[in-house]
Amino acid sequence: MPGLTLYQDYSREDVHNIFSPHTLFHMGSGTWGLTGIIPIPERNGDFIFMVTYGSSQSGHDFDEPISKEGVIIWQSQPNQKLHFPQIQQFMTHDELNNSIYLFLRTQPSRATTPTLVF
Repeated sequence: MPGLTLYQDYSREDVHNIFSPHTLFHMGSGTWGLTGIIPIPERNGDFIFMVTYGSSQSGHDFDEPISKEGVIIWQSQPNQKLHFPQIQQFMTHDELNNSIYLFLRTQPSRATTPTLVF
């Protein structure tokens, strides 16, 4: 993807401007300013994941280790189930046809900028 560099810091607004420059951005609201899973417009099956490593939400601690081989074990929200269409789409993801861009925040603070890790 043009404009992205591995291990570079990007704000949510930076990511929005790269992937969807023709839409509005509002920090703290809407798809680009708030959510962790963002479908990329006009690229069916491509997603952006904004993950805060070691985070907690509503009493649920997310345990998402990264293996020595660099594989992240990602957990969806507790209310999402295996049969949900979006979860099925992630499980059957074909990396030859679609991309998932992972932005990882290592500190659970909104002020911390996520870093592109792949």
